[in-house]
Amino acid sequence: MKTRFKITTTLLLFGLSAISAPQVFSSNAAEEADVFAGKKFIWKDNFSKNIPQWKKHIPNFQGKPHMRGLQFGMVDGRSVIWALKNYFNGPKSTLKVVNSGEREDLFRSFKSNLSNEIAAGNIKPICSSERQVLLGDNLAILNGMKPYDFIYLYSMDDLHDSTWTDTGVKPALLAWDLLDEGGIFIVDDYNTEDNDEDVRRTTKYKIDKFLDIITGRYEILHKGEQIHIQKHPLKIPVEADASASASSAMNVPVAASASVSPATTVSDEVISA
Repeated sequence: MKTRFKITTTLLLFGLSAISAPQVFSSNAAEEADVFAGKKFIWKDNFSKNIPQWKKHIPNFQGKPHMRGLQFGMVDGRSVIWALKNYFNGPKSTLKVVNSGEREDLFRSFKSNLSNEIAAGNIKPICSSERQVLLGDNLAILNGMKPYDFIYLYSMDDLHDSTWTDTGVKPALLAWDLLDEGGIFIVDDYNTEDNDEDVRRTTKYKIDKFLDIITGRYEILHKGEQIHIQKHPLKIPVEADASASASSAMNVPVAASASVSPATTVSDEVISA
């Protein structure tokens, strides 16, 4: 399990410049290393081993316009650099990254490794908290903002921090509500060694509980140290569909469905947690 650091939480918004044509995935280790050429990392590489599975499950993002991604946790930028190069490279594609309490030296390394993007105005740091981001974006999506196509929970305070028990599943549910139908949801540290005596404090226990809650709404694409799932469309029960038709016939307004799953709305709980 990753070591946790409690520093000020920071929100980074990535607005990526347009690329006229899709880029081709790197085909060998030498080309893969090219992505990180000239970068200096002070944290061990926990990301590169996941690249084959990322390539397998998220190939359709390349060069597509208006793709939206959300990532919690950044360390010194390795996964972000790779994602910018390989996924969020289409016109007006964006990747929002929330810094979940990384050390100050890691944040400096992150800014150094992405200095060109910062200088170009493609990265804009904004101070915020994870829960403010989750609640704020849920409200924005209900009000018409496009949901995310990709969400990566690399390091989320409640979910990955062992000081929290099973209540840490709540932010994962809020993040799930932000994902569009067909979108990819990745969680780190799913199958990693954890010696905590209280199983409820482990990331795996929290994610398994999360998966139980959203049963029928996803397909598992990969399960290992990380878990990758794809979101299925919400199936409206026949009774509810008939009720909506009857309401329409009587000119009774029916709430917009959006892409948010009503079964996983936990905003009130999170606010009071």
